[in-house]
Amino acid sequence: MIFLEVFNRPILRSIFIGLYFFVGWFSADITYGLRQLSGQIHVLANAEPIELFLEKPDFPEELKQKIRFVQDVRKFAVAELDMTDTDNYTTLYDQKDEAILWVVTAAPEFSLEAYQWSFPFAGSFPYKGFFKKELVKAEANKMKRLGYDVEIDDVSAWSTLGWFSDPILSNNLKRGNGSLANLIIHELTHATIYVKDSAEMNENLASFIGHRGAIEFRSAYPGGDSMLLYYKNNRSDVQLYKAYMNGSIEKLSNFYENNHETIEIKRTQKSELIQEIRNGLNSVNFSNPKAFKSMKDGSYPLNNAYFSGFNTYNKQQSNFEERLEKEYNNDLKAFLNYFKQKYPTL
Repeated sequence: MIFLEVFNRPILRSIFIGLYFFVGWFSADITYGLRQLSGQIHVLANAEPIELFLEKPDFPEELKQKIRFVQDVRKFAVAELDMTDTDNYTTLYDQKDEAILWVVTAAPEFSLEAYQWSFPFAGSFPYKGFFKKELVKAEANKMKRLGYDVEIDDVSAWSTLGWFSDPILSNNLKRGNGSLANLIIHELTHATIYVKDSAEMNENLASFIGHRGAIEFRSAYPGGDSMLLYYKNNRSDVQLYKAYMNGSIEKLSNFYENNHETIEIKRTQKSELIQEIRNGLNSVNFSNPKAFKSMKDGSYPLNNAYFSGFNTYNKQQSNFEERLEKEYNNDLKAFLNYFKQKYPTL
């Protein structure tokens, strides 16, 4: 047989054995990668050019305006912030009001150090995504059995780092213009800058540029003054929440680092401290009394996975703010270009 003749050749036999062990060692990662690729291909294959929606007479005019708005944001990000020009957001995928991607995050029982999932070539990430709800639940249950705090969230948007043409997701058209501009610039940052093995850096940077970029876009956009005021008013409660959580996370971190009680006592004290953090939200002077209601009333779980995930997106914001002002004289384009040249995307 041809296979046996090939296998009897020493060099080819070595290659075959190497591939055999490679596939065996990374079989779980290969299976996961194929599933993710299948989910991504489904989204891409079913996304349609935005022109088709703009030409449909029965497609709501309000949503058409949102699609045009996304194009304006995209053009601004490329022309004024020097982000990488891609075909992102030139198509639209209809989610039919359903979540399509979920991520699980995890952290040890007595630490806010996020668990890292490692993938060949791509690096490590403090979250793992799935296009099927049952698979993300299975991964969460596995991490629970290992003793980790876990959290599952549905994902409103993601970036393929410029490898594919990322579509607009239909549910995002329900966002206000401020939130939508922030989101688009956030994701375009990922397609421009990528720091391997540092999701915290990537997400914090994208969050910072998304927010600051949205402000600059509104300043340049026709009628942007009223839009900017609305955005800042809505963001004020978010900033209050983040400031409160940053202080709470510092308190929780100190508790874990300096507590030498037995596990049973630490578990009780941990539960009490997290409840204290939750209760403290009622004392924050939010302009909207209903802001973060699910956090206040306990319907949204708070645990180490949540707090470590919060750090992934928010821990370095004040540092970036200071650098933008002192090193770049508030020139966001220059700030972004520094990171773009140092950490080009994959």
